[in-house]
Amino acid sequence: MTETLLDVRNLSLYLDTPDGDVQILDDVSFTVERSTTVGMIGESGSGKSMTALAVLGLLPPRARVTGEIRFRGTDLLAMSRAELARLRGTGISMIFQEPMTALDPVFTIGQQISQVLRSHRRVTRREAREKTIEMLDAVGIPDPARRSGEYPHQLSGGMRQRAMIAMALIGEPELLIADEPTTAVDITIQAQLLDLLETLGRERGTSIMLISHDIGVVAELCRRVVVLYAGQVVEATTTDALLERPGHPYTSGLMWAVPRLGTRRQRLHAIRGRVPQPDQLPTGCRFRPRCDFAVPECAEPIALAPVGDGGPEHDVRCRRADELDLPGLVHDGAEATVENAPVVQGSGS
Repeated sequence: MTETLLDVRNLSLYLDTPDGDVQILDDVSFTVERSTTVGMIGESGSGKSMTALAVLGLLPPRARVTGEIRFRGTDLLAMSRAELARLRGTGISMIFQEPMTALDPVFTIGQQISQVLRSHRRVTRREAREKTIEMLDAVGIPDPARRSGEYPHQLSGGMRQRAMIAMALIGEPELLIADEPTTAVDITIQAQLLDLLETLGRERGTSIMLISHDIGVVAELCRRVVVLYAGQVVEATTTDALLERPGHPYTSGLMWAVPRLGTRRQRLHAIRGRVPQPDQLPTGCRFRPRCDFAVPECAEPIALAPVGDGGPEHDVRCRRADELDLPGLVHDGAEATVENAPVVQGSGS
């Protein structure tokens, strides 16, 4: 039996605006087990980063949160600011997006990483520096002693991202939240960073919550996947089940919007429209205006529920999940193509 490390239940988030409260997250629930990697995917504006910030207690003062966020069984929403500050970096740590802006340009890489360690551990400056160099070496930065004395602008994008990973891991957290860790790096560096995260998770036993809009990145590392759309969980299941038979039209659309090598003279699949603004959400299914399979009944609210033959761990927020046969990326044990993908049955109106 695996042990639940993070348990988020019925999380809703509201922001106070001049026009009243605007709901950003709606009834979001998921778990992260010990020593596992869970992926969270969705387009920009789906609520992925806001979910992570809610877990860490880094939301702005005008935010109001309801529901439960339990870490090791303790409700984080009941913690004081001082208690949350002690937890960040040791219990839960985060790799933020865009290392160009997340790192302070006026301090060296070594100073910034050492400060995280000294905030949580009773160590001397010399001990913190030695540990920092060890961590930079562990994340694959060459000549770590020299690089620790350099400023962010002196490092390449890939090395800045590695420095962010070192900063997140130096406190030896039990849970690492990686928010788009491969943003703004080329495909070669992306592969290296993913391999680094996988190795660190395996060797250190660190649980990872990987946030991305790239289904390929998530498929590479994660055992389970949570799909967010317009602030709601629309699908949650194992990675294998998601790749073989997605239950929600949005999930299938995300997969087939990825360009493929070797597919020449074929039109790139795309989901029409865009994610709605939080104050302009449609009634019923929030994906309904963009869905090719919507029916009049989709205008009514629909809850996240187990799909008929998707197993006990496959939940979908779609009224037609049991009747649609949506194409995934894997079909009959092989990578799906336009030619061998399952035929989507059913029509919209």
